[in-house]
Amino acid sequence: MKKTVYLDATIPSYLVDERDSIREYIAVTKKWWDEESTHFDVYVSEETIAELSEGEYPRQHEILVFVAQLQVLPPDEQILEIARVYLDNYLMPRVFKGDALHLAYASFYKCDFLLT
Repeated sequence: MKKTVYLDATIPSYLVDERDSIREYIAVTKKWWDEESTHFDVYVSEETIAELSEGEYPRQHEILVFVAQLQVLPPDEQILEIARVYLDNYLMPRVFKGDALHLAYASFYKCDFLLT
């Protein structure tokens, strides 16, 4: 049985990003995807897709096509409760509420890794 990996919105974005300022992060992300991702069951959430769908930016359509091919974890009321516990107890920064939600998804579904 493969280990599970939950992806937040950063990983799919970096797979198509071309900014020079984050060149190293992009290279590491692409290397992991090309060499390691097949060793895992890879998941995203509806939250990941929602974040990637917001606004308009270069290559957005390409990113959305990519994530559409991945397994999507459905929302659950308990995920919101878990995220609230993380935020209320300062286990996650309140500035980035989405990060708490991604961690809550990974926790709720007992993913082995959260990749960001």
